[in-house]
Amino acid sequence: MREYIRQLPIEDRPEVFGLHPNASITFQQKESRSLIATIVTCSGGGSSGGKGPDPANDTKVMEIAVKIFERMPKVYDLR
Repeated sequence: MREYIRQLPIEDRPEVFGLHPNASITFQQKESRSLIATIVTCSGGGSSGGKGPDPANDTKVMEIAVKIFERMPKVYDLR
């Protein structure tokens, strides 16, 4: 049973839900844009108005990244 489960794909293909194969690509692009937009927003919008980067903004971005990492599930040992 475990061997069969190991052979299953990690993600379901879009065709399983009646979607076009490119639906997966579109979803991944949307998620990437959303993540990047969030990081840019947290870092001060990307324009410094002629000033150097604000270390406080970098700290905020790092704190958010650490919080996201901490919420990620641990890797399972399937053996």
